[in-house]
Amino acid sequence: MLSVKTVRHNGLFAKFVRGFSVQSNTTGRESTRRTLARSGVKDIEVKTPNVAREAALCAGYSDKTPANTVSMACISSNQAITDCMGSIAQGNTGVAVAGGVDLMSDVPIRYNRKMRSAMLSFGKAKTTLRKLSLASQMLNPSVWVPELPAVAEFSTNESMGHSADRLAAAFEVSRKEQDDYAYRSHLLAKKASDEGKLIDLMPFKVRDIQEPVVKASLFDNGIRPSDSATMAKLRPAFVKPHGTITAANASFLTDGASACLLTTAERAKALGWKPKAYLRDYVYVAQDPKDQLLLGPAYAIPRLLERNKLQISDIDVFELHEAFAGQVLANLRAMDSDFFARNFMGRTSKFGSIPMEKLNLWGGSLSLGHPFGATGVRLVTTAANRLHAEKGQLALIASCAAGVRLLIWRSVDNGKILRRTLYSEYFRHLFSPTRMQPGTAVLRPSIHIINDDDEEDEQGWKCALSKGMRRRLRRAGLTSPPRIRLRDQTTPLRPLQRTLIALPDDTPEALQKKFSIALDYFERSCSGRQFVTAVLTQLDNVFTSLRLGIPQPPEPGAPIFCLCLGLGNPAVDRSSLRQLAFLTTLVKHTALFKPSKTYFYDPLLRQTSREFIRRLGFRVSGINNGILCSNTEGKYVLPQSHFTLAFLPHCPPALADSLLAANWSSHSLQRLVFYSCSLAPKSEADARLLVRLNRLRGLLTSIKPACTTEQDFEGMRIECFNPDGLACLPASLWDPTLSTQSSDTTLRPLLPDVLTTACVSTFLDPLQTGEETFSSIS
Repeated sequence: MLSVKTVRHNGLFAKFVRGFSVQSNTTGRESTRRTLARSGVKDIEVKTPNVAREAALCAGYSDKTPANTVSMACISSNQAITDCMGSIAQGNTGVAVAGGVDLMSDVPIRYNRKMRSAMLSFGKAKTTLRKLSLASQMLNPSVWVPELPAVAEFSTNESMGHSADRLAAAFEVSRKEQDDYAYRSHLLAKKASDEGKLIDLMPFKVRDIQEPVVKASLFDNGIRPSDSATMAKLRPAFVKPHGTITAANASFLTDGASACLLTTAERAKALGWKPKAYLRDYVYVAQDPKDQLLLGPAYAIPRLLERNKLQISDIDVFELHEAFAGQVLANLRAMDSDFFARNFMGRTSKFGSIPMEKLNLWGGSLSLGHPFGATGVRLVTTAANRLHAEKGQLALIASCAAGVRLLIWRSVDNGKILRRTLYSEYFRHLFSPTRMQPGTAVLRPSIHIINDDDEEDEQGWKCALSKGMRRRLRRAGLTSPPRIRLRDQTTPLRPLQRTLIALPDDTPEALQKKFSIALDYFERSCSGRQFVTAVLTQLDNVFTSLRLGIPQPPEPGAPIFCLCLGLGNPAVDRSSLRQLAFLTTLVKHTALFKPSKTYFYDPLLRQTSREFIRRLGFRVSGINNGILCSNTEGKYVLPQSHFTLAFLPHCPPALADSLLAANWSSHSLQRLVFYSCSLAPKSEADARLLVRLNRLRGLLTSIKPACTTEQDFEGMRIECFNPDGLACLPASLWDPTLSTQSSDTTLRPLLPDVLTTACVSTFLDPLQTGEETFSSIS
């Protein structure tokens, strides 16, 4: 149990400091020095102030006091507090100061990579000629262009504003609701300021470079209550022109510093200090940075309260970081959503929302500002002060944070904007079950591009060809590209959801020649042989472990049934041809497989491809043939009458979802081994279908070809599930009610006792990655 002397000192919670006369260690010095002075602590008592060493020394702390800096974006000072808690709890520290500082008006601006490289090389140059050569490179104006900082997420290159806009759309938070909440924050902050409740503010003197006058900042200057009509006139700041995040309902970047003093209850009593609050517990969570970057509070609050056997009603004071009004409202709706609780939190019912009469009653980051490093301590001290003012017992703070603080934000082209718009639509459907109709989707063929200026006839036919396909058509002398019928939103979603590629078939002779070149890679090249050996070793290990738990396993060495789903057309698609060559190599080099017991099923197979597959000794069959069946929902079911290994070369999202939905249980998936490509959603339908697979993605192990210059097959990657890991997953994961479709659709765990499924990954397609790489088989 820890006690905290809750004093927040905003050295300068101001909009921005005019000029560049203030440094971060200066504001940090003031907050830590005044914490020391106000609490009456001797500097020798403090063992660990969690701020920069320079700030501690400038503030007058003993040079015997160690200091270190932590960084965790918007919750950096929260991290400092919890680090101090851990150090105090372990007995390493008696008294600690934790704080944070950010000077957003003077962020570091770096030289670009070319300039940095030239500077480093210049220092290593030994000859005059070399130095002159490097100096001449610096004369290029492009070298001097700086890298401008932006608040962006490293893993997605997307700003927080874009994430907040998509999150608000996902939970259907309107622009008016966001503006109203922001207006509420400013009103409450102004009321608290007028009533003298913001007692932890300290004045800070600033020298303006442009005006030789020392000014004192006495209060937070971001509190500007306006009216809803004025807010409604502002334009969207991130997603233009239809976004909902504006300058009024987003927190503004500020300069500020804060600090607090922490110690144990026993130490405080011995020194005659009166604790203001006790810090009892904390929790950190991590979510998908692309789609749930700002949803941390919705996950963390239930986990922390349940761990302490508390409910929402037990908490008297809530302080949530207000990065965006839409982010706060989205978190409240997520906590109050049964659908979100079942599908994303693994709960049977919602946890409950935070009552507004307890939330941020003295304003928040929307009105006070948001200096990244200082906001965490402000949340803690505000919650402590509110507890005293409102005669409460328990307070809870929560904050979202990105993976980084300041990174380069690349400009977004129209294509990326389109994909983000699709993601917003996907989330709107995902969190609104009433809008989701099972079996429907908008088809945007994943390998095609559809331009607005493409020709469309009266029957609704439209040309949909990728750039590589267009080049191949021109080489073939086709002046009028074939047309493909695009399905509309009311068309039922087929299990494969793929469209025929409108290209002519290769002749049997040309097909055989290309197939032989692909086969040679796996049989003769060093990297190809090693890759096949690694895959066969993995399969042999899987079958050896599976036989131990199967009531009637096949005899060792006896061939098993193989099923290849969704190969594509080898006569048209070179990726499909290479995958067929890989499967042929596997069949040749192991006694587990025989051509006569290997079946191919793809509703899009053309006649030339069918004949070529049969010529290799394999079988081409339809559905409901005893090897593959379809249930009433159109999902693929592998019967329990066979010990079946199913290859899925392309593994489109709908096909992966079909197998998982029909075979979703812990008992069965211990016997499923998926070999799949790295599936990336290219539409809202794909993203929705990949939710099941992403639940298990952490159990994937990868097999790749070694680097080779003989022939570029490095695009191939095989990923397989670890059966031991599947067996250790919690039972709640296999709850039939956890559906990724509409709420009235359930996953039926009908599974065979003897079932193994494997999926072979997609190769890089030269039609998309450039044709010179695969010129040898063109």
